[in-house]
Amino acid sequence: MKSRSHRLSKKIRHKLRNKNTLNQNMGLASAQAYPISYRPPQGCPEIFPGPPPSPPENILKVETFQYTALSDGVKNVYMNADGLPEFDSSPILDPQEVSYVNLFINGLLQPPSTYTVQPGILTLTEVPNAGAPIILQFVIIYG
Repeated sequence: MKSRSHRLSKKIRHKLRNKNTLNQNMGLASAQAYPISYRPPQGCPEIFPGPPPSPPENILKVETFQYTALSDGVKNVYMNADGLPEFDSSPILDPQEVSYVNLFINGLLQPPSTYTVQPGILTLTEVPNAGAPIILQFVIIYG
């Protein structure tokens, strides 16, 4: 009769053999133990494309400014003086001297047809609800 340790070692050898067979079927080295490596399977570049590409060399410099005010529910013309200093509000810049101008009222981007911008003046076609934040964003792209 075989000893208990001999029977255990036979079970362990059988488990190792099954594990190595599984690893070989998956294309992994037979000596590799569980858990399975995070290396990509062979032939899967679509899933694991490799390291990220290096950043482009000619990155444009960008600067942003924003004028911030709160609607009083009455007026539709806002001046530099209406800006909120607690939000580091910039003055209303000349749209001819910036690359992009975006207006957000209550967090929603507004179409250009609903406002006009002149240096120091923002004019809205409609009066926003009282307390709605007004954010006029200016983007300057240097190239």
